[in-house]
Amino acid sequence: MNIVYIGWGLPPEMPSIPEAILPRFLAKQGHQVTVHVIGPGPELAGVTVRRYKERGPDLAEADVVIVNHRENPLSLPALRWAEENHVPSIYMAHDPFFHPLGEHGRRTDWLVVFSNVERRLRINEFNPGRIEVIPNGLDFDLYELKEIPQRDGDLLYVGQCVEWKGVLDLVEAMNQLPRHHLTMLCHIDGVSDLVRERSQAGNIDLEILPIGKRRFRDLVTAFYRHRTLVCPSHTDCFPTVVLEAIHCGCKVIATRIGGIPEQVRSAGILVGPKNVKDLVAAIAVGELEAAAIEGGLGYEWSAQRQANQFVRLLERAGG
Repeated sequence: MNIVYIGWGLPPEMPSIPEAILPRFLAKQGHQVTVHVIGPGPELAGVTVRRYKERGPDLAEADVVIVNHRENPLSLPALRWAEENHVPSIYMAHDPFFHPLGEHGRRTDWLVVFSNVERRLRINEFNPGRIEVIPNGLDFDLYELKEIPQRDGDLLYVGQCVEWKGVLDLVEAMNQLPRHHLTMLCHIDGVSDLVRERSQAGNIDLEILPIGKRRFRDLVTAFYRHRTLVCPSHTDCFPTVVLEAIHCGCKVIATRIGGIPEQVRSAGILVGPKNVKDLVAAIAVGELEAAAIEGGLGYEWSAQRQANQFVRLLERAGG
């Protein structure tokens, strides 16, 4: 089967993103996979990568089209082409704000969601019989280190330094506690100056490091080094960082939104979004229970499982 995957980009410093993982695992199963993306990135073993800046992708060779992310400017042209040429299409909104599907939903044949919560949110705007729950999975080989560092770090945050990710809530909560060290690995800067200002006025030893200037291996090391990952988002879909932390034995404190409860289970503490009081209590409890979790996720959260589920869907879509 000739699969065309419409992605966003393939930043070399982030080999764990879906655009880099799912196509590679589909190719391992013998499918011909072409990834269309905007911007630079690494080559993928067994996968053809085509990059575009302004014009839309050429999809003439496609047997099926997979489209990822509603904000991707290639997504709607690809879905329109698939509909006009009677080629099956699969759409993953990957939308932390759960906007209405709109034209994307009207054009696609199948909708893939990452959690049961997301499915419940979509059944009123899309045929429930054509919604598949397929969570993103990890390539476990990416998280292997020759030597595991000592877990001597305190609190870790990984993601965008923007307000809707709850970073200001985290700072406010930490300022109500005894002094802690917070490491922030960020790839989009929005409110970092405000985070620094409020940290300096309170009880936080703060370190903000840009992910884009660090190797992925440094990110993996950070997961192993820190006791607790904090993910205080106001809204979110299915943040890969939660699974990465748990796999590396790092406890998680996260908000009870989107697919996060399905990820965390017994590996951490869930709090309400924008609830600084609960966040304070969760960090305090996490400090008392400082032992690392076992880590090492199994097949359920693997990229191999994700690819296997997609293959079954592709067989149905192409049938």
